[in-house]
Amino acid sequence: GGLNSMGPPIPLASYDGRYSPGTASPYLSDNKGNISVPIYKSKTDTVSVSLAGGDIHFGQPIVLDSGFDVPVDLYRAELGAQYSHQLTGMRNWGLRASVGYAGDELLENPNDIVYSLNANYGIPGGSEKSRWIFSAFVSNNSPLSFLGNFIPIPGIEYLYKSEHFTGMFGFPVDRKSTRLNS
Repeated sequence: GGLNSMGPPIPLASYDGRYSPGTASPYLSDNKGNISVPIYKSKTDTVSVSLAGGDIHFGQPIVLDSGFDVPVDLYRAELGAQYSHQLTGMRNWGLRASVGYAGDELLENPNDIVYSLNANYGIPGGSEKSRWIFSAFVSNNSPLSFLGNFIPIPGIEYLYKSEHFTGMFGFPVDRKSTRLNS
């Protein structure tokens, strides 16, 4: 859900790309970029804005068994705003809202407008190296399409970070939605 989730307390730019050459099937390229910048920061509050985009390109048209033609190019663009608040006792909560586009004809169809809201609450996990994060995600373009859109998707994650190991366990896990020291 969403190309970018809760933003970090520092400026961040990232790119993720993949190329799969294929043998009997067409090649696939997948590119994603993300920029997140804090615009306000105090001892307990952080407000950030983010911009993300991506595309998937199939080497040739794909026709599903149902007869549906999958477009050769799919695009996604998103503008988001995040707010996080530090509570006492190493607890925190945050909200993220985004609006964007997901479709095959960049910014052509108003039905391809997507928006989402993500809320999370974090508590210490028993040591200063661990956290529990509880979250809820809702969107008009749900990643769990069998549930339908606008159905909140709950999440729970356990994060453990030491000098040589970082592990995140839970469902659904979004590696960009958590921070150990906030």
